[in-house]
Parts: sequence; structure tokens; C-alpha cells
Amino acid sequence: MKKLLVLFALFLLLAPAAHAAEPDDGTLPPISVGQPTIDRLLHLTDSLYAIGFTFADKGYSRIADWYIGQSVAAISSLRSAATDLYHAKQEEAREARIAEGNEHVKNEIGFDLNAILSIAEAVSSFADMLADEVKDQPLGFDIKHSQKVWWPARQSISLVSPYVPLLRGLVLDYQGDTDGAAECYTTALLNPYLDPELVDFTFLADMEPGELLALCRTLSGRENEYRTFFTGDGYFFDLPAKLPWSDEYHRAMAISWLDGETPEYYKAFGYLEAALHANPFNIVNYENLARLCVVTANYHDLATYVMEGLAIDPDNEFFLGMDRIYAKYQNK
Repeated sequence: MKKLLVLFALFLLLAPAAHAAEPDDGTLPPISVGQPTIDRLLHLTDSLYAIGFTFADKGYSRIADWYIGQSVAAISSLRSAATDLYHAKQEEAREARIAEGNEHVKNEIGFDLNAILSIAEAVSSFADMLADEVKDQPLGFDIKHSQKVWWPARQSISLVSPYVPLLRGLVLDYQGDTDGAAECYTTALLNPYLDPELVDFTFLADMEPGELLALCRTLSGRENEYRTFFTGDGYFFDLPAKLPWSDEYHRAMAISWLDGETPEYYKAFGYLEAALHANPFNIVNYENLARLCVVTANYHDLATYVMEGLAIDPDNEFFLGMDRIYAKYQNK
């Protein structure tokens, strides 16, 4: 809570004077799906988006992404959980119809079709899965690992969002993967950004397929609105992280990969980038990346972090020095 208050204070310093909501001030028209928990989540994500919009309007795109990314990640995860549950319920209904048909044939003619249909079912199921995966995917996409990619991709949108693991846990729980669900739930519940009144989404598992589909359509529209000013879609974090929301944790992991006779600069860089995504308000996270860029002669990324660091702290001596180093490199 202390961290949230500090961040909110920073927002107040940079925000314009209070005024009535206007179409171009980041305030979105309120929507309701008629479910209190989801409506509360939408109110939260709308509020985060409005704060992020203010930073984006002032040119602080990375800080804007920190806020807006939470909105995108939460609603994208909720939509995806509803989609996964919809497909699971459709599959359950299909299996029930097949079982009912098999039982009818068995009772009528005394012959069990399960042995014959099992092969056909396997082929049909694989074909359906393949069609779903290939649709709208770019050429060369690794189909086999799509489910392992989408949820981490959502977490990469916002490392601090607790709703990605929370809703992923709900899907795994429904699918019977209790160990995976427990791990996701634990990660979400430890996250300091989790709203204690926005924890229970188990009602999704009781919704009818038609309701889930309608919910997905509503959420998709809102998600697209959030993405209008979100610039971080290209970031993907694929390193292990038990505390993804903590920049201190990521910095410690980076140090662990730099220690030793053969430093792992690539992995260290990945964790330092994650630290910056988790907390773009801490100037140390910009400095660490700039230092590693110098060590590895990565002058292209050095320029980015120097510019971002100076935008937040124009009088920072470290970044002014780095700016001179980059200028010297450019003149060679």
C-alpha cells in the first residue's frame, strides 16, 4: 500500500489540474457486464488506463505503459480465461453427446462403437486443434507451444499484474491441473498489487457457454481501447521469476548471473530489463541497464536508457556522463 501511495503521489505531481471529464482526457465511457466482480475489475482497469493516459500525453511512455499495461493484462487474461472455459465446456458437451449416442447404439444393436470411434475422435480432435491454432497465426509460428506462449506473453504485458496468474490458475484448476493452479494462485496472492476484493473469479466456471462468449466480445472491445496508447506489445520476458512484480528480485537475479568466472550477460540484461518494466519509477533501474550496455558495447540500447533516464531526471550526473560517452561513440 505504501508503494501505491508513493506512485499515486508522483502521478499527482505530473497530472494537470482537475477538470471535468472530456473525450480526450483518457476517461472512457463506463461499461457494465452485470457481474459485480467483473464490473469492479473494469472500474479498476479504467482508472489505471486514465492515469497512464496522462503520462502518455506528457511523453512518459514507459511509465504510461506501467499503468496501461495492467489494464491490458488484466482484461486480456479475463477474456482469455473466459475463452478457455468456453472451449472446455463446448468439448464437454460434445463428449457428452458422443457418449449418449454410443450408449444408444450399444443398447439398440448390442455393439460398442467406442473402439471404432476412438481413432476417428483422435484424428478429428487434432484437426480441430490445428485449425484453431493456425487461424490468425503468422507463418512459421510454433503451433505446439502456443499455449505455453500466450499466458507468459500476457504476463509480459505487465509484470506487476496479479490477474494474469490468478486467472490462469482458474483455468488450470478447471482443467484438473491442481499443482499448476496452486502455483499460479500463490503467485497472485503474494502480489502486493492484488485487490483483496478482486480475488474470487470462480463464478466464471459456472457460466454458460453463451454467457462466456458474450463476455469475451465485450471485454475484447475494452481491451482494444486500452491498447490504443500502449507501446509495450513487443516485450516478452521468458526467464524464471518467482516474484515478477519486484524490481529488487529481478536485480538480485541479474547479479547472480553476473557473478562467477563466466558472466551470463544476456540473462543478466533480461532480468535488468524486467526490473525496469516492474518499476520504471526507480532511476536505478535505468542506470543498471546503461552500465551493462557500456560493458557489452551495446550503444544502441544505451541511447534509449540514457534518453529515458534524462527525461525523468534531467540533472542526473550519471546519465549526463553516459550521454557524453554516447556522443563520443557517435562521432567516431
